[in-house]
Amino acid sequence: MERSDAYLQYKKNGGKARISEFDFRNMLYATMESSAETLRRNVELFKRYAGIHNRTDLIAFLTFCEESFAPLLNAKQPARKFRF
Repeated sequence: MERSDAYLQYKKNGGKARISEFDFRNMLYATMESSAETLRRNVELFKRYAGIHNRTDLIAFLTFCEESFAPLLNAKQPARKFRF
């Protein structure tokens, strides 16, 4: 995560960082098609890992991302229909 473009941008600009959706998803190891649920789960997982290692800087960054991408993380996505 520390080597991601998203984190480097945040580290440089702090709360004024403008992180793209692509960089946010890339940092979370998610694709542009990943669901809001997957994104939320990955953010929470990364926050837990950061907490285990007492990395308050990473927790602050992830909290910033949660706030910045709240509409994306809370999006209601319709169930996908599969054709057989």
